Amino acid sequence: MLISVLIITTISTFVALSAIGENRLQERIAGNQAKEINARAKAEQGVFDSYQFIKQQQNNDKTLAQIKSLISGQSEVGHYLLSADFGATANTLLITSKGQYHGATAYLKAEVLIENGTAALGNGGAVVACDGVSLTGGGLIDSFDSRNGSYSALSATSNADVVSINGDVGIHGGTNLKGDLTVNGTITQSGSTTIGGDINASKDLNLAQATVHGNVSVGQNATIMGGSIGKLTDPDSGNVNITGNFKLNDSATTTGALNYAGNLTKQYDSYDIAMFSGTVNDASPVAPMMASHKCNEKDIANAMPTTTSGHVKSNLSTAHGGELAQLEFSEMSAQVFDETNTTNELVTVYPTSLTSELWQGSKEVYVFDSVKMKNTMVTITGDVTIMVKGELTTTGGETGFRFNDGDTNSSLTILSEGTVDIGSDTSVFANAVVDSVNKKVPLTIYSSYESKGNNANKNAVFLDGAANMYAKVYAPLGRVEYAASGAMMGALEGKYIDISGAGAIHFDEALKHVGQESSNSQDITKFAAIYYHYPN
Repeated sequence: MLISVLIITTISTFVALSAIGENRLQERIAGNQAKEINARAKAEQGVFDSYQFIKQQQNNDKTLAQIKSLISGQSEVGHYLLSADFGATANTLLITSKGQYHGATAYLKAEVLIENGTAALGNGGAVVACDGVSLTGGGLIDSFDSRNGSYSALSATSNADVVSINGDVGIHGGTNLKGDLTVNGTITQSGSTTIGGDINASKDLNLAQATVHGNVSVGQNATIMGGSIGKLTDPDSGNVNITGNFKLNDSATTTGALNYAGNLTKQYDSYDIAMFSGTVNDASPVAPMMASHKCNEKDIANAMPTTTSGHVKSNLSTAHGGELAQLEFSEMSAQVFDETNTTNELVTVYPTSLTSELWQGSKEVYVFDSVKMKNTMVTITGDVTIMVKGELTTTGGETGFRFNDGDTNSSLTILSEGTVDIGSDTSVFANAVVDSVNKKVPLTIYSSYESKGNNANKNAVFLDGAANMYAKVYAPLGRVEYAASGAMMGALEGKYIDISGAGAIHFDEALKHVGQESSNSQDITKFAAIYYHYPN
């Protein structure tokens, strides 16, 4: 009997000890699972924190590359570590968040789509062309933010990007561009040019004597005959990436690394490539980053209001006599010279209510067959819209548009189906700024004129003012020429843009925050994909 009791006791003890061991194992498994869950939660926290950070930096006008650099290496001790890289498309970032919790590690990856809101202009940038850009004037192209006041050289910024969506760019002369140059085509440069940002060319790059403060990426072949790339004070600048062949002159230098995939040709065999760059790699160049801009995103021809003969107020002609004419346009009525009136008497005209995809609902619009202004100053009060079916020209001293002193709550929008010619003596809202409260732009010009066929070289918009002007031009179907000697605040967008004047272009960064009256005017930041990652 005693033996039986001992046997049963022993077996019970083994069963109890086994159960205790099993419980301990289950507790360890549960503990490890809890750590893994917490590590995943930390990784998720890192992804969502980076998402909020991206939205904040968008509001601060940071570029995609700047946001990537700012995110990489961010961490919250004991919680997560972030890294960032460019995604599969030009407007995405790939965020990797490493979550950590008491020895457990989890990796979460998120692809974030980042797009700037569509302003009334269509695309953000100082100069944006569909089919190419020519810079021959030798002027300054920089940026400022009119929400902080009028332009000042002392507070000017270097965010005046020039973009060619689908065409080549030629730079000839002493142009000083304080921003990036992004070209879906070939870049050809001559003279003494300064590029304050990066150069990205999808095809070839030919530099004669350029000073480039950023990095250079080329999709095909590159020839660099002189100048310098990079700034000694910026360790992230001066990198040259060439997907194809590289031809080099011994007078060119760079502060960063050289990466090329094709053949290297030196002007002189005795030239040491180390004089150009101390770090040289003949493989793995970084491909150029192309802009995400779109041509004619607004479909401008179909977006123009539909008018009938009953809407048109004949011609607005002010070429009467030699005296200065003072006209007033408000939202409700305007004073003009009747073309049939030979006594130079003013008559009152009224706008017509029209609808358009360019704004919500209906808007009061003055419709004219043509507008010819000479020795005439037009004062704008309120939000005035003028549609011109034919040509708009301004000539003569003191001709132009103005606001009343102290008026920052008015604006002028010009819709042109013909050509626009702003003469050299014209003054157009000189020193005006974007209204920081109501976000109104002093002057916006929409042009649906097409430069094609026999009119391929005819300008849709021609700006040739000696005085300062504020203009935001959107002419995606036509040529835009800036030949002015004065300064222009605002931005230019056209099919092809020719900048031949010596005047400066000051891109107003406030335009990035001025949405048109439609639902597509907001900045877009959203997750394109999110998944757990298990590195090898």
